[in-house]
Amino acid sequence: MNSLFAGDIPEAKATDSVLEPEAESSTAVVPLAEERILEECNVWVQEQRLPMGEWMYEIADSTRTVSAVLDLAWPNGLQSGKSQPVALIIDADQEIEEAANRLGYRYFTDIDRFKSYVIQEVLAIQFPSLEDYKQAFIAISSQLTDSHKLMLKAHYHAPGQIITATELAEAAGYEYFGGANLQYARIAELVANYLNYSPRQYDDSGKPFWSLMLASGYWKSLEDTESATQREWQWQLRERVSQALEDLGWV
Repeated sequence: MNSLFAGDIPEAKATDSVLEPEAESSTAVVPLAEERILEECNVWVQEQRLPMGEWMYEIADSTRTVSAVLDLAWPNGLQSGKSQPVALIIDADQEIEEAANRLGYRYFTDIDRFKSYVIQEVLAIQFPSLEDYKQAFIAISSQLTDSHKLMLKAHYHAPGQIITATELAEAAGYEYFGGANLQYARIAELVANYLNYSPRQYDDSGKPFWSLMLASGYWKSLEDTESATQREWQWQLRERVSQALEDLGWV
């Protein structure tokens, strides 16, 4: 997991009556670049310990006629029985979007928006409450350095509250992103220890991936690059952390 931050690493169907319960995988052709994006997204979902989506999932109308093919689908939701069907449909036409909507799918045509949904709405229920975060920040405030506070403030004010380790380093005055990663994880560890809470993901050494207390992360391909292997890790500030910082007047 430690290698994630460098930014240069290569790389049960729904039972609703309106769906075809025995629909088979489609043989529709997906462009290679799009296929890679979807595969990476599916791996990211699995890394969050959520079920992987079903590739090229066919949805059928009440006459059992296939009405659309969804690039990546979770017909039982990302948390079975707790959320509506979800789908990713990249470069889909209006007909496919209408079919997905008609059959009750919450669909996304943009990977970043899908990941934000997973982070903010699906994974949020597994983390401390807003009041817990506020109490933790107050309790550890004397242990936070000026650099710690600068990183929290920079993350809060970043566009969409999404920031990279390099940007965190610049905000706090660290020479390299590695220093920012370590110190951001230190803030998160202090919060976690106060709340007696441990993130459910672990780094390469088997230690809790502390930074997940404050944010969730995902890869994003860099723009204007010829190589699809050029990516950078994005940190999405958790909504409850953001609200806690705001309520406390720290930002």
